[in-house]
Amino acid sequence: MRFCITANPKIKGTVDVARRVMQHLESRGEEVVLEKEIANFLRKGGGIHLEDLGKEIKVHVLITIGGDGTVLRALQKCTAPILGINMGHLGFLNEVEPEEATTALDRVIEGDYHLEIHNRLRVFVDGESMPPALNEAVIHTSQIAKMREFSITVDGYNMEQFRADALIVATPTGSTGYSFSAGGPLLDPRVDGMIILPLAPFRMFRGPSVVPLKSVVKIEILNKRSCLLVIDGQTERRLKGDETIEITKAAVPAEFIRFTRDPFASRKRAFRKMRP
Repeated sequence: MRFCITANPKIKGTVDVARRVMQHLESRGEEVVLEKEIANFLRKGGGIHLEDLGKEIKVHVLITIGGDGTVLRALQKCTAPILGINMGHLGFLNEVEPEEATTALDRVIEGDYHLEIHNRLRVFVDGESMPPALNEAVIHTSQIAKMREFSITVDGYNMEQFRADALIVATPTGSTGYSFSAGGPLLDPRVDGMIILPLAPFRMFRGPSVVPLKSVVKIEILNKRSCLLVIDGQTERRLKGDETIEITKAAVPAEFIRFTRDPFASRKRAFRKMRP
């Protein structure tokens, strides 16, 4: 098998874990390629850009070493199945802790795993495609404490119009993230739905809605003032306020390597870390 390693070297201990992972895979006779940033630490140069995976080189497994942000960043650039090694705080998206890494790699080499499919969102701004969102797409006001008026259309039918500080559109995967912090529901990861959630709406009784994931959600900013579109906390796009944003199910989902078929395993592990 061919493995690619990407990591966040800004997190303490990540480079050492990446080195250990690389050495273990090579000792098993597996081929290892490195993303450029971590290659500078491990091989003093070389490496590839993640967006070139599947173009110049095909890999069977992408190993991410870092927090959930490392996973989200990788998923905006490539579509290889991911094995996440958690070096962050909670690790909702990661599968194993650093001390479990070599055992997990042996299981992958031996085929003792399964792929868990996570649907993503495709976001368009005036027809221009943006990177896919595993967690959420958020439209924020660009000025603090200044509301925007949003119009929401679902599959051609007007759903609602409201004023709020921001609008979150989240997947079941993202229901444990920003949406949850803002009062959104936790969705079973097997539900094909997306959450539409205003942030600090002017109408106090306005709550979240869940619509089919295959729906086409069209968003317009009625007072035509500047906003900021943020996808998975990784990609930002300045909006003038006269654009039309469309969100629907992405054609290509994310694939995660898992060692249990419990769909709630990663959530339970992360929530346990949140307890005092």
